[in-house]
Amino acid sequence: MAITIAVSSPVNYAGFTVSTHPKIKFAITTDCPVVNAQIQISTDPTFATNIILDRDWGTHDTSFRLYDAGLSLWYLYPYDVEPNNLPAGVYYVRGKATNRDVNAVLTTSEWSDACRFERKDPNWTAVGSLNWRVAHIRELREAVAGTLAFRGLPAVAFTDDLADLEGTRPRAVHITELRTPVGLAHEFALGASPPTWPDEIIADVTAIQDKHLTQLQTRLEYC
Repeated sequence: MAITIAVSSPVNYAGFTVSTHPKIKFAITTDCPVVNAQIQISTDPTFATNIILDRDWGTHDTSFRLYDAGLSLWYLYPYDVEPNNLPAGVYYVRGKATNRDVNAVLTTSEWSDACRFERKDPNWTAVGSLNWRVAHIRELREAVAGTLAFRGLPAVAFTDDLADLEGTRPRAVHITELRTPVGLAHEFALGASPPTWPDEIIADVTAIQDKHLTQLQTRLEYC
């Protein structure tokens, strides 16, 4: 039986992620059970050198967790990339899969097309009551835009361009309008329910605090 595999997320050459362990999704087309999947990540688009991760799911390597979600969606958690996180840089990922038919005949796919993706260090401006400024919102907006493109999710428009607010404290709307796309990206990347936020932010009522900023930063680092 034929079998094909393709990287479905991230989108090739699109956006960037600030996650040190970005989840790579694969779409597998097959009529038979998948018995093996091999994933490679490299800094070389030809995979001839600099392969930094080469894991074969069939070996049941416990440092490499590949979860089956109905043979159509697969997640890769490259925690074992030294030093237990993925450094900033440009990478290429590909995969191939093997199935077994009712007669125990194995069929292995070709390598998928390589998908190029970029990981950036967020370099968040330090958070503190005395320097909670528009700069933090600008950093978050940039990371949100990159993450949405990385995941193939729709771009979002924001209330203002912040140009007239330089040096001032952000308003409630600057936080609430970031929570929706961050929640969407978090849900899509993890394949789980949207994140819950510990408190409701009400314009002209809620006092914006440092925690509202760090919550957004932390969620993005899982996308």
